[in-house]
Amino acid sequence: MLDKVSIIIPFQSDSGPRAKAFEWIKQYYARVMPEAEICLGLMNDKEINKSKAVNLAAKKATRDIFVVADADVVYDPNLIEEAIKVLKKGGFVVPFTEVYNVEFDGTKRLLKTKPKWPLDLKSGEYYKSNWVYEGFAGKLFVISRENFEAVGGFDERFIGWGGEDDAFSHAARTICGKLINLEGKVFHLWHPASSYKTNPNGKSNGKLLGRYERASGNKEKMKKLIDERNSKQEQNQNYKNILPESPKSKICFAILVHKDRELVKQLIDNVRYYCPNSTMVLYNGGNDPTLCEGLGVPVCPTSRKLERGWTTIYFMEIMEWLEELGIEYEYFINVDSDALFVKKGYEEFIQAQMKDADYMAVKLRIPEEDWYIGNELKKDRKRWKAIFNLKPFYGVFNVGQVISRPVVKALLDPERKQKLKNALIETISFGTDEVFYVNMAVELGFRVKSYPNKMDEKMIRYRPYFTVKEMISYLNRAENSCLCHPVIRDQADPVRKLILNLEHELNTKQYKSKEYPWYEDNSNNYSVSLPIKSKFGNSEIVVRSGSSLVHYYQDPNGKWNKSKTFAKGVIGNPIFFENNSGQFGVICKLKTGGIGFWLRDNNKDSFPWHGPTNYNLENVDPIMASKLPNGEHIIVFKDEKKIFYWELDKDKWYKIFPTNK
Repeated sequence: MLDKVSIIIPFQSDSGPRAKAFEWIKQYYARVMPEAEICLGLMNDKEINKSKAVNLAAKKATRDIFVVADADVVYDPNLIEEAIKVLKKGGFVVPFTEVYNVEFDGTKRLLKTKPKWPLDLKSGEYYKSNWVYEGFAGKLFVISRENFEAVGGFDERFIGWGGEDDAFSHAARTICGKLINLEGKVFHLWHPASSYKTNPNGKSNGKLLGRYERASGNKEKMKKLIDERNSKQEQNQNYKNILPESPKSKICFAILVHKDRELVKQLIDNVRYYCPNSTMVLYNGGNDPTLCEGLGVPVCPTSRKLERGWTTIYFMEIMEWLEELGIEYEYFINVDSDALFVKKGYEEFIQAQMKDADYMAVKLRIPEEDWYIGNELKKDRKRWKAIFNLKPFYGVFNVGQVISRPVVKALLDPERKQKLKNALIETISFGTDEVFYVNMAVELGFRVKSYPNKMDEKMIRYRPYFTVKEMISYLNRAENSCLCHPVIRDQADPVRKLILNLEHELNTKQYKSKEYPWYEDNSNNYSVSLPIKSKFGNSEIVVRSGSSLVHYYQDPNGKWNKSKTFAKGVIGNPIFFENNSGQFGVICKLKTGGIGFWLRDNNKDSFPWHGPTNYNLENVDPIMASKLPNGEHIIVFKDEKKIFYWELDKDKWYKIFPTNK
């Protein structure tokens, strides 16, 4: 009978007691009700919204009978079977009459036991609650899909705890028929209490519930109320309900981010461009819960602040989430926020290399004795010895680990998953991301291999950060890797600027929308530089409009202002930068041939432009200019065969850039 059931479970993590109880609850369903379809509504909003979580889970359901159960209740599966027998006699069924609250100590002990029914509870560990009242539909109820959809699911205007269950009960009884109440017991696991009193939205929730109470029993009024809030919910759909899609390339990138929203956007665009057939999900491991809002990429709902060196758990949490959603992929690949792709072909590379492997990583080896991460592992030797073989153990570099779906499923085996997650949470070992997954793959009998090319270890590494010269030398090699790490998380970093300018149109398209004053209907008629943050504190940009160069700056109120048209007779993409003296430099191809160089003297009140100085460089495109940490400057060009650069000291600077010095 349970094979006809979808169990709808809403959940929003507190990264504490609720989360621990939820892990046990999921194991309980897997062991006690394996025939049922489990549909989780996982939310990561700042505000708690049970209604939204229920509706999200219901959208995943494929069966005709819904069991809507809180994430902290446990019950006899026979209650559901008895409810199904009488379901057609009313609108929905509440299959219990008694609620027992499990105390803190009882919950703590229960969560250490194997999930089963009846529960392993001792006298004194629980007590009977007075929760149940006429029309009560919280904790657990059974309803047909048809009736759930007839009332439009739950009302998402209830924010925080309180009111949503009673509102649903009023709607279902009015539209679908009477509530049938069967005798039975449910057990409620301990967690810190929440109520109307602790909910800042409690008053507005109460007012909204009052409207349901007044409409109760009147179908016309209730339908009007349902239509009103369904319209509102449709308008309020946003990124938080975005779900990962099954990728054509079978690759899913798991990206750990911490801060700097603009750099996160850069990385998202970078992955989308170079790996267009893959999907990606974000894990927000930083302090700002709004970091990933509105970026159009799914965010793991269990995201939370992670400490450097103890981030390995995020792999498991994303893997678990993807499995719960039923996303079809073959390769799970982790990427850090200071990585960037530099050329296409990574998707094809992965598919070719993984034909004879189940796990692949950079620098896979039996590590040297003095390896820091290896010594960290040994600090918690007893824990890890119980999980995988330590004689020998393997080490890898963290970024770019490729974990096949069979390995993922083996890690998430119900008999194994929680033990592994607990180990990752409780370990004192720093940097387990470089030992855990490779050794688990070996322990479970899977095939492992290292990235095959020598360049991979040079371009995907821990430190040092890349220099511009080094990156150019690697980009000029045919066998270079598609992915590079680490790139300094700074917009002004010359290596980051170089990589972004390799695909100029991709990284400037956001500045070619109608909101900007330089916008033109014909996108081919104009081109924009990457903006800079100048010594004046402004964002500044240079635009080629037709064959003219125009400078714009953004004032503190966010308005973009045109300052001056300073050049004519140009083509191509303008390159714009600020030198170490705070002067602006611009480089652009000339209609008459060659490349022109302009300078704005920001040390004079009138900010005069000088130039151009013309250099006869044919079939060459300027792609980047920047100041370097050593005080010098670099200009990067590319022709049909290679990328090359000019390095400018002070004397060379004044030979190239015009000035009235």
